Amino acid sequence: MRVLLIVVVFSLGVLADDVADLAAWYRARKSLPDLLMPAFVVVEFDGRPHEWGFAQPGGRVLTGDLRTLTFTSERYRVRDREFSRFVVGHLDGSARRRILFDFERGDPYSRFATLIVALELRGQKELARNVFERSRRWLAKPVAEMKAGLGLAALHRLRARVGSPGRRWKVLADKYAALRRDFPLHVMIDDLAALRATAALTPADGLAFTLRDTRKDWRKRPGDRSRKLVARSFAAVPELLALADDRRYTRIVVSAGRNVDAPRRLGAHVRDVLSEIAGRRFTTAREARTWWAAAGELGEKRYLIRTVGFGGAGAAHLAARLAKQAPDAAVAAIKKGLRFTPQPVDRVVLVHALDPRRPAARALLLAVLERDEAPIVAVAAAELVGSHEREFVRKSLRARWEANATGEVAGLLGRLGLPFDPVRLSVRARLDLARSDAPESVLVQQLDDNAFVGGEVEGLRHFVRVCDVAARSLARLAPDRYDFDDADPEPVRDRCIASIRNRYRIGRGLEPLAEPAPPRPPALSLREALDLGDLLSSRPQLALRGIEDAGIRAAPWINRWLQRSLDRDTRATLEKYRAAQHTTLAFVEIVGSEELARKLRPAHGYVFDGNDVMPWLVGRTDQVLSGVDRYTFVLWREPGMPGVCLRVLAGKKKASRGPRHVALVRSDGRTLFTAFRDGAPARRMPYEFTRSANVALTAPEPFEIKIVVRR
Repeated sequence: MRVLLIVVVFSLGVLADDVADLAAWYRARKSLPDLLMPAFVVVEFDGRPHEWGFAQPGGRVLTGDLRTLTFTSERYRVRDREFSRFVVGHLDGSARRRILFDFERGDPYSRFATLIVALELRGQKELARNVFERSRRWLAKPVAEMKAGLGLAALHRLRARVGSPGRRWKVLADKYAALRRDFPLHVMIDDLAALRATAALTPADGLAFTLRDTRKDWRKRPGDRSRKLVARSFAAVPELLALADDRRYTRIVVSAGRNVDAPRRLGAHVRDVLSEIAGRRFTTAREARTWWAAAGELGEKRYLIRTVGFGGAGAAHLAARLAKQAPDAAVAAIKKGLRFTPQPVDRVVLVHALDPRRPAARALLLAVLERDEAPIVAVAAAELVGSHEREFVRKSLRARWEANATGEVAGLLGRLGLPFDPVRLSVRARLDLARSDAPESVLVQQLDDNAFVGGEVEGLRHFVRVCDVAARSLARLAPDRYDFDDADPEPVRDRCIASIRNRYRIGRGLEPLAEPAPPRPPALSLREALDLGDLLSSRPQLALRGIEDAGIRAAPWINRWLQRSLDRDTRATLEKYRAAQHTTLAFVEIVGSEELARKLRPAHGYVFDGNDVMPWLVGRTDQVLSGVDRYTFVLWREPGMPGVCLRVLAGKKKASRGPRHVALVRSDGRTLFTAFRDGAPARRMPYEFTRSANVALTAPEPFEIKIVVRR
């Protein structure tokens, strides 16, 4: 027993020494960021912990592997957390919640090291030793591997800074030199030499000095020098070849692996420019010089004609330049290249290079419209030649629609004002059409499409209906006339869609259609409310019994009564009633099942405790509607309305073929849970769904719980 105790004490002493040495070693490295002063933060994604780190100026976050990130999406929230409490809560958490050691997000060595050092520097020595002991599960030599990991993380952090235009080259070179002194890694020798050479460039060095500040988005910057070189084409090649193997740096930083950034060499960027000119990829300077030896002899015009005629992605890249230099020769070359270009996307680029004002180009476009099997290629040709051969285009598109209905053809038919039936399209194609730049008439037609599809649609990670996407497209197209909010529960969105449809009809002189009425929870009459208000002053106990009996009917009046001068007990009881009313069933609508209506309609005023939503409602619904082929169950809270609402829409009775259902939970516009499930009754929902439903129901914000069952 004494020997065991001595071994344990010795092990703890070794751990303490290792942790203290690691923290002292870290503080001695001036090239590493400070971990003592910055506040500890947790980045949440859709309300769940996603990443941890330390707050930096400008809303940025220093992560455990020393990356500095900015989270701009509204789905991310950066929140302050108590450091030690968060670490303790996640040390033994489930795999779903354990973000401390989620090595898919970054380097495990540096993440362990920053966590241990930060705890040690902030006085959490016992917890730091606990994390260090945990690291032994993954690291054979923890201290040595953590130090090496920190060096590489610091190197990648400094490499990423090369892409910042505000960073002076000389300052970057000095920081590299300091990092090299702290971490004598062999990989830094070439980096440091290249950085010093880049910092030493002057205007006298000509093109190299100009190109060193090229940014990653140079292809999108109209005045960028690299784009001007591409425009000069063959005339710029000799000057570019002189720098094709240059080892100095540019401001372009590219991904070089998981969570690793690397600055682009000047020679590599020059080869990218040469690739734009040649229409082919160069990986080495030798390849570029070999190409120029042959292409330079041909001359630019002959080279473009031959390359476009060969077809492929290179032909598509060069077709527009050939059409600009030699329009007549371009038609014959593009006609030949179309036969040897297998990818429809590349054929679309070739077609767009044609000028429909020229008879030969117009004839080729009509031939493509008639014969090309890919709808996107035919549609591209039709868009170009439509204003010149309108009747021919209409007949051809109508025939193509009858033979093969696709979203591309439907979109062009809509833009041309030609009628078509969207139901012939797949759900995914209808969804794509609804979120495209389709005309207003097509989008309004899709407001009747209640088909839903799962996935992410422009950042909305939940199961969306085609009509919702169409309504949002209309609201963006004409925000002064149409109003629509994706964050609203489905019944609220249904009323907005009906309003959009009627605004469109009224604008064209048509009669408006009936709109669904908002739910109207039962309320006390004015006389009953006044009587209870008088009793609160004279006989509060009798008034409170009456308010309790009234239940949700008293909700609109409680806030008014609380503004009065009441005794403490009466006020506390009223506060309790008000808190309970946002989980009270206030509105029930059952369509398609009288048996279910008899069971659920008397449930007005039922107060959920947050744990019985699914067993009480979904269980009853699924049991009663066991012979129904499809039903939709929606429980929601309207913005600004007390209580919750229930709607069940039952389909036709049919033989069961095995249940398949969609489950969705949203709260205040955020998606908490979504899933497709097969082969299990709706009442047997996973724990994540039940937990999310309880959270949504008991919170005061608007929410929506939806289940669609198809058998």
